[in-house]
Amino acid sequence: MVDEKDRPVGVIAQGDLIYKADLPMRVGLLAQADRQKVGAILDTLAPKRAREIMTHPAVVIEQNGLVTEAVDLMLKKKVKRLPVVDEAGKLVGIISRVDIFRTVMTVCPDWGAFQEKGIRVEGLHYISDIMRRDTSTVLPDTPVEEIMRVIGCNDIQRVCVVDKEGYFRGLISDRDLLIAFSERHPGVWDYFAGKIPFTERGKRSRELKDHLLAKTASDVMKTQVVTVREDTSIEEAMVFMLEKALKRLPVLDSEGKFKGMISRDSVLRTIFAS
Repeated sequence: MVDEKDRPVGVIAQGDLIYKADLPMRVGLLAQADRQKVGAILDTLAPKRAREIMTHPAVVIEQNGLVTEAVDLMLKKKVKRLPVVDEAGKLVGIISRVDIFRTVMTVCPDWGAFQEKGIRVEGLHYISDIMRRDTSTVLPDTPVEEIMRVIGCNDIQRVCVVDKEGYFRGLISDRDLLIAFSERHPGVWDYFAGKIPFTERGKRSRELKDHLLAKTASDVMKTQVVTVREDTSIEEAMVFMLEKALKRLPVLDSEGKFKGMISRDSVLRTIFAS
């Protein structure tokens, strides 16, 4: 959001739309809904103004600022993008984490080049050094109803499917669930868009709940998933993320057992460690 002189005064992110404007679900899921449902939601948002929901003041960076300064701001302020301004404070562009990844891999295509440019990696070289290990997982026979509860109660977008021996079997996202069930069971929409607790929504639709209990993780999971080994270099992981436009990657050991997840945020924190 800019003022009459094109100077940023605030930013509206997905979180602002959800928590301040009462958007019932993230934008990626909303795109899967039919036009009638989308129209009804947009009608409820129409009376609201940008100034009412924007996060302000805007966290900005000057166009001649260093990339490392942009990363520091992103990490400290927990934002994924930054408005870029000129010397007069006018908006001239936006920089995102993907922009930084792409630039780093273009200017410094090998890991040694990072050190030459004064970017410290503090002894961290492999995915196992920086991956998150407390990622939510479910078993292949976990009912879909339970998976939806896990996603809803933990405010996450995906879960990994792991068998009893720890082997990675697939990935399930909230988008996958909505697409898989919304056509035959429109009530699934209410699981994602409603404001009442997941357990209560299930009680209001016995038929839907029974159907969700009958289906399991193995029925809806994606098995063609891009993964990385825990001994993969951080440099290679960056390349995967850029080429596949992925925000996160499951991490497996040499036997195919699930070990954790790596995200763009964790990579940024590592390559630009201060």
